[in-house]
Amino acid sequence: MNPMKAVLLAAALACSAPAFADDDDGHYSRNRHRYISHEKAAQIASGKIGQGARIDEVEFENSRYGGAYFEVEVQKGAKEYKVVIDAETGRIISAHRDY
Repeated sequence: MNPMKAVLLAAALACSAPAFADDDDGHYSRNRHRYISHEKAAQIASGKIGQGARIDEVEFENSRYGGAYFEVEVQKGAKEYKVVIDAETGRIISAHRDY
């Protein structure tokens, strides 16, 4: 096969391949006995940010390298915060203002 055709074919295949979404929600559903709930993660994040905090989003992530955690987006007044919580222990990994 002509080298140029091979390159074009490889590029076309790479661009047309479907995007595979991660299966974090499926993993959580199959293993929920190992993790705190989304509600508990929201409660922990709200407590960290303080009175007047409003939860915008709670997302479960399962990282091959960092383990399972919840990423919680919190609004307090005009400020936005991101709180990362260990999904197994409920320990706050990080909390910072999200700009």
